[in-house]
Amino acid sequence: MNSGVSEEKDTSLTAKPIDWLLTPVFLLVFLLITCIFDILFRVSISFPKFLDYQGVFVWFNRSILFNLKLIALTKYEVKGADNLASFSVPVIVISNHQSMFDIPFLCMALPSLRLRFVAKTELAARIPAISIALRNGEHAIIDRADADQALPELERAAKLSKDQGFSLAVFPEGTRSRTGKLRQFRPGGVAKIIETLGEAVILPVAIQGSWRLAKFSFKPVSVGNKVKVIVTESFRVSASEDAELYLTRAREQIKKALGQETIGPS
Repeated sequence: MNSGVSEEKDTSLTAKPIDWLLTPVFLLVFLLITCIFDILFRVSISFPKFLDYQGVFVWFNRSILFNLKLIALTKYEVKGADNLASFSVPVIVISNHQSMFDIPFLCMALPSLRLRFVAKTELAARIPAISIALRNGEHAIIDRADADQALPELERAAKLSKDQGFSLAVFPEGTRSRTGKLRQFRPGGVAKIIETLGEAVILPVAIQGSWRLAKFSFKPVSVGNKVKVIVTESFRVSASEDAELYLTRAREQIKKALGQETIGPS
């Protein structure tokens, strides 16, 4: 599947006056959102019958996107999600990674999959709302430098996804691309998830343009960008095959959707 849209080279190296003007408002609203939802997540964890975690998670991501649209003037488009079939086996979403906002972009693009994420340990500590949401919502929190910790955690999350019907989302690049160029994929985490599940569906998803939101490292926030989430064709996988081959196929589909001809580490 080819979206027919290529990742354009960004030539703007200087922030615009509107970027500086809207950044304080955007950051203030973002802080308020995280503080409010930090409380709501805690209530949902302590009193699940009173407040549902999934509902809070959905509205948290919606609020983040609302702030991006209203204050940072971000345009957001989803392509291909209307072609999703109903899956009879667990789904593993494989996506490229461009910014801290990729999680809400994916959640809102694929609401029926009830996504949970494979995230690094640094995100699970001392970040309002985000840390408590990751620690208590069936997500996999891994130390990328410690296989003895990471592999059992991935196995635990994979078993939960099968038992509870949510889908795991993985960013196999391991870190964000600062320029939008697709990086190499690391197969280890996906291999462990497939091994645990036995069989699954891989759904490759391309995120295009979100790296521009933080191209100045939020000093200031880049305003007026367009982000696209491009859902490509899913395919069935099993533990009997080489997971690296599956990941190569997923990367090629994402690469094609992004329209990137020459791909290499950025």
